[in-house]
Amino acid sequence: NCRLGNSSTPTSTRCPLTTPIHWKDSGKTRHKRTYLLCEEDRDVHPITQQRVIEHYPCRTFTLQAGHFPFLSNPQSLLGILTDVN
Repeated sequence: NCRLGNSSTPTSTRCPLTTPIHWKDSGKTRHKRTYLLCEEDRDVHPITQQRVIEHYPCRTFTLQAGHFPFLSNPQSLLGILTDVN
């Protein structure tokens, strides 16, 4: 249980990572969402990133970059951001 009594405050900092989210996608905003999969991300594992994409379909770009692509691969990120708009 991630809740303390009737409080909405989680009792553990892990709760946001372990509590399932039940969200129904209407599909109306898929074309407005974009996910940037960073292949060299050491903070969010590529398998986790793939699961996000599977559960919340959107336009997806893959970038050979770490968790902060604006630091590890700014030129490629700029190209992707330019294409998104």
